[in-house]
Amino acid sequence: MRTLLCLLSSLALVPGIATAGICDPPDNRVQVAKTNLAVGRLRDKFFSNENCSSWMATNGVWITAGHCFAFEPTLLEVGNVPNSLPDGTLARAHELDRYPIDLGSVVRRDPEDDATARYDWAIFQVGPNAITGEPPKHLVPMRISNVQYPVGTGVAVYGYGYNLTQRTWTSTLQMARSVTGPGAAPVPNVVVHVVDTTKYNSGSPLLLGDTLLAIGIHFYGACKIPGPGNLATSVLLPEFLEALNDLPAGKSGRKVVNVDFNGPVDGQSSTGRIDAPYKTIQQALLFQRRPIMVIVAPGQYRETSWSMVTDTLLAMPVNDISIAP
Repeated sequence: MRTLLCLLSSLALVPGIATAGICDPPDNRVQVAKTNLAVGRLRDKFFSNENCSSWMATNGVWITAGHCFAFEPTLLEVGNVPNSLPDGTLARAHELDRYPIDLGSVVRRDPEDDATARYDWAIFQVGPNAITGEPPKHLVPMRISNVQYPVGTGVAVYGYGYNLTQRTWTSTLQMARSVTGPGAAPVPNVVVHVVDTTKYNSGSPLLLGDTLLAIGIHFYGACKIPGPGNLATSVLLPEFLEALNDLPAGKSGRKVVNVDFNGPVDGQSSTGRIDAPYKTIQQALLFQRRPIMVIVAPGQYRETSWSMVTDTLLAMPVNDISIAP
């Protein structure tokens, strides 16, 4: 992975790195109206202008770039995230839209901070809202795609990047698309894309076309280096997938088994892992190893009944789950 480390080192020396992710000027990002999409903004305890983007997977775990924890974020703002103040200062989200980061749950890899790290990614869980007492279960999560490099499919990025037009640190949730699919990567498990991004888009999901299928975690804007393009860590990176899949179980020793009515994206065999979930709850309950935690993704499940097995925990971390004949 020396290639990736050298690449990151060279990018850090480039002037104007905050705008280096604009691939084809002008900036084509557009503001997204208030949404229930599970894409949030990380803040530190001082509510400074340092921030990053983050998003939630179907198992309730939040995902961002590993280097985003360098500024020690403690809070996730998501839902109704307000525009910046006229002087560019980030406005605080209402208390109803703030969730504390469970710092004990953070799993982080950052090549700039850890010589043993090979890729840039982080995952974490959040605690309940101080007012409602609930986690952000009402939001729409992203699904992990097991399609690595689709040909001829556009991609999109959602996040809270620096606003070039208004010269403010950030506005609210923004989105940009590219009709050009991912290109050749400088190293395995890194996705190259040409979707416009700026500083603080780090941690944003890289999505397939108009879907909520995530294929990468944006971590660097490099379109103006010149370089291969903007960079994202592939969600199919084995160490990332393993950590993402297992985090909900904590230290309980339970094997996590995922259920999603959509099933594997490309039709491959279901394994119960988050990128290849079972289609029905009953299939998951037949998993041989015990104890297990069965995590059910949002969707409609046409099941009349099933038999709970000893040492099985059924979890539904996100709303909009319907179970009916």
